[in-house]
Amino acid sequence: LTTFTQQELTLMDDNTYCLIISSSCFSALELAESTNDAKGNERTNFITKIYGTCTSKPNDLDDDLVDVSLGKIT
Repeated sequence: LTTFTQQELTLMDDNTYCLIISSSCFSALELAESTNDAKGNERTNFITKIYGTCTSKPNDLDDDLVDVSLGKIT
């Protein structure tokens, strides 16, 4: 089995967040040699959404970056 997992963090204006973790499992996965194409038998999919509070501030070394601290899960 091969599992692909993706995480997405969405920050809200009210200092809350939604963390989405999604994964898909495949069997008999075949990867193409010359391209990024793949095919296989999809087995299971999972999606987990986690909500909570957060704080953020500009990064001390790079103003284009933001440091985020995730707080308690609500």
